[in-house]
Amino acid sequence: MILHTLASDEGYPWGDLIRDPKGNLYGTIVGSNSGVFELTPIVGAWDFSFLYTNGAGPGLLMDGTGNLYGQIGPGQSDLYEAVGKLSPGSGGWTYTQLYSFL
Repeated sequence: MILHTLASDEGYPWGDLIRDPKGNLYGTIVGSNSGVFELTPIVGAWDFSFLYTNGAGPGLLMDGTGNLYGQIGPGQSDLYEAVGKLSPGSGGWTYTQLYSFL
């Protein structure tokens, strides 16, 4: 079963998907819009949205409060990666850099 077909400008999935208790799926994507995405189930389909589009590596972890962790975001320069956290909130998702590999 195909949940979502990525458009050519969205990129390519990279790493495994994780699921939250509500049934939403989260993953990373590489390409012109490298970042973190969410697939939300709606009646008869899935809604795709980007949570963050400034770089991400394969794979994510989720804690008990719904924060996402992974190789998210650029480090102190564009040549290095960072470990980051995405936190859900009423106004959307907030990015926090936890560590920069430099």
